[in-house]
Amino acid sequence: MTPISALFTLPSAFAASSAWSSVVTTTALSQTASATVTLSALNVSSASQNFTGTLTTTVNATNGTGAAWSQTITATRGGGVAAPTPTVTTQTSPLATIDTTNTNFQPATTLAHSSEHCVYTVTVGTGGAVGTATYSVTLSGSGCTDGTMQSAVITAATNNAVGNSGLKINFPAGTYVAADSWKVVLDEIDYSQITVTPATPTATSGSLTGVTAGSSGAFSGASLTSSARTIMSATVGNGMGAHSCSTSISIPTINGVVATYKWTTTITAA
Repeated sequence: MTPISALFTLPSAFAASSAWSSVVTTTALSQTASATVTLSALNVSSASQNFTGTLTTTVNATNGTGAAWSQTITATRGGGVAAPTPTVTTQTSPLATIDTTNTNFQPATTLAHSSEHCVYTVTVGTGGAVGTATYSVTLSGSGCTDGTMQSAVITAATNNAVGNSGLKINFPAGTYVAADSWKVVLDEIDYSQITVTPATPTATSGSLTGVTAGSSGAFSGASLTSSARTIMSATVGNGMGAHSCSTSISIPTINGVVATYKWTTTITAA
């Protein structure tokens, strides 16, 4: 059989080009922090004790510039205040209450920074209804520096100042009797007593190179708000991605009161 041969030719390959381009834009440095921190519960004791808790924060460095950043925290004084108690159980005036909406434990003026265990006595001067009755305030307790006490202050339903500590009380509707009085015990703890200890940061994304925790220590300052302490920071060219830090909090108290204790902090990343 005569062999059959065939010649196959392939068409030249078609060449094509595609140019791709994209622009990566910068975004602002952002952060998250625990909205609230629940501190350990304590029993009233004559021994020194510590409220403890953990604050969790995150910095999202997605600005793409490699700029250095730092996350810091400031604090104000805080504490707890016991519910007013009548000095005489037979008195007939309505029971004053703590105005939790307006109480912020911040003195009207800058005072010496110290922890204070203060006992205020609120006494009705002129009797009558709220808006007519008056009250005065006297103070006792070691180390209390809460300024000028009030006298002959006209009562209001809410936002009645007690001393110069930032403590406020309410006078419910009713008839107030002259000389009726209440004891109000305030355990105020200055920010200089609060110690924060940042742990080693962790990375959800990105590298930990150049990202470090701030040092452990107490807040300091000379104004109503403390100087800033560093939670964590990143050096130039590092810290891009998402980084978290758990900061331990320790606040001492002695001879505390039966109350809910509160402090306010502000966290900033820049």
